[in-house]
Amino acid sequence: MALIKPAAVHQHWHTDIKYVNYHGTFLFLISVIDGYPDILFITSLGRICRQFDVQITLQRALENIPVINQELFLITVLSLFSKILLNI
Repeated sequence: MALIKPAAVHQHWHTDIKYVNYHGTFLFLISVIDGYPDILFITSLGRICRQFDVQITLQRALENIPVINQELFLITVLSLFSKILLNI
């Protein structure tokens, strides 16, 4: 099934976590990408990657958009992310 492209900005975000080599040091790169214009929205780079680090990155992304119901959006995203991490 093909992914349907969102009709407007901030309707569909993608979260990506990569383990990258930066000048001989391996770091985690957490990215939030807006699916409508396919642009990198916000990133975080660090030596460790815990659920808390992803939550902070998503919170930073939320603070940069004018969403009326940010709290509901954040709860939904974090709930889905927790299920993926915990294999529920």
